[in-house]
Amino acid sequence: MSQPVLLNAMPLEIEFRARKRFGGWQDAHHAIGVTIGQYELSILTSIRLRQNQPVQLRIGHEDLALTDILATVDQVEQRGADFVYHLQFDLSQVDDAGKAGADMLLTILRARLKPGRS
Repeated sequence: MSQPVLLNAMPLEIEFRARKRFGGWQDAHHAIGVTIGQYELSILTSIRLRQNQPVQLRIGHEDLALTDILATVDQVEQRGADFVYHLQFDLSQVDDAGKAGADMLLTILRARLKPGRS
């Protein structure tokens, strides 16, 4: 079985909101993209998140933006005063048309990040 292809996510504009312990969403924060796969994203931020904490993402690049994508914190790595969070996208609550649209936009975003593209 081949490993998923992870691309450099630094050119992406990433904003996230973490779910509070007792419901609702925190204010939005910006993050630096580290890598992106088809259904995963790693971000660098100074904001503390918990393992398995739900987050809501906005991922943009130039004129394209994917909004309100739900993800879960899968892994946490501390890097100095910052943290790298490995997030898994959660499309389980999205209907088939929404999943197809999200897949298409994620594919386009990833294509824009391939080597030789800016």
